[in-house]
Amino acid sequence: MATLASVLIKDIFANRPAAGVDGRMFFSTDTRQIFRDNGAGWDLVFSSSTPAVSLNAVAPADPGPYVFSMAHGLAEVPSRISILMTSPGGIWQQAAPDATHVYLAASGGGITALIFVFV
Repeated sequence: MATLASVLIKDIFANRPAAGVDGRMFFSTDTRQIFRDNGAGWDLVFSSSTPAVSLNAVAPADPGPYVFSMAHGLAEVPSRISILMTSPGGIWQQAAPDATHVYLAASGGGITALIFVFV
């Protein structure tokens, strides 16, 4: 089984590895772009020219409820979030983010995702 670090990579664009692992994701911290490896090349999935942070979300353990919040650390209210699942199951936005937190819900305990927060 692949480790999370081998299928979800976060680094500067210049350090993006060669394509060849279908389904692998790359988040460029300097260009604020998300790419997906199609096995032969990198497809641009999302691009943002605004500052962003990424958060590693883990839903509360069983038994639920599976509603939780995470501090985003930005100096303003985010304009949007994007959720990239890193485990089976689902995590979704439960309510609009505010000046300090993003609000999430999950389909079960221990489910993980990478949350991209944009201003």
